[in-house]
Amino acid sequence: MLLRSYAYHLRKPSPYIAVFLVPKVVLVEQQANALRNHTDLKVGMFWGDMGVDCWDGDMWKVQMEKHEVLVMTPAILLSCLRHSFIKLKMIKVLIMDECHHAAGKHPYACIMT
Repeated sequence: MLLRSYAYHLRKPSPYIAVFLVPKVVLVEQQANALRNHTDLKVGMFWGDMGVDCWDGDMWKVQMEKHEVLVMTPAILLSCLRHSFIKLKMIKVLIMDECHHAAGKHPYACIMT
């Protein structure tokens, strides 16, 4: 698993995080559980119904201090990048599950541009 080879870069108090993007909310928990089963990294799950749209930079900072891997939908990461809550330089590993969806105005495509 790719994240195992980067674990030493991610372990706290490292300022870096890994972000695992999945295209559907139902996959957030599924992938987070798989990561917990196959690594000893601290994994956080984030989706819209958690109210993350209302979170500020301080709330995201707490989450990044607590977790080494953030599993979320691409729309959440895109919003965080646009508000500068998360900066690309903080992300040591970015995994885009089902990245073949990255076309047009899809959040995957927007993140990459």
